[in-house]
Amino acid sequence: MPTAPAGAPQRRDTSRRTTNPSGERSASAGRRPLTASRRANRAGLAFVSPTFVVVLVVVVLPIAWTVLLAFQKARLVDIQGMGLFGNWSLDNFSQVLDSAGFWSSLGTTLLYTAGATLGSVVLGLV
Repeated sequence: MPTAPAGAPQRRDTSRRTTNPSGERSASAGRRPLTASRRANRAGLAFVSPTFVVVLVVVVLPIAWTVLLAFQKARLVDIQGMGLFGNWSLDNFSQVLDSAGFWSSLGTTLLYTAGATLGSVVLGLV
């Protein structure tokens, strides 16, 4: 045990050491006792983890898959064969941005969005 400088309080070794008859440390010797706050943390994680799994499966994975498919040339009949590795390109985005129908639809969407927002604000102020 290292000694402290003169005048400093001595530290005692308070760790529990469990040895078996052969002198080896047992597997449980390194574990710290489970305190109430650690038990509460574990209980909280146990209650929240199913929600995390559901959100991951229902929200995150479909969004990630959609983003991955956006960079590939995919047809509806080929979806099952699609994977992470394919021909990655920005051709889909250039095709969409070059089409007149996209800009017309975007204008209509923005018009409806602005009208609905303005109407909601006016009704909220009345």
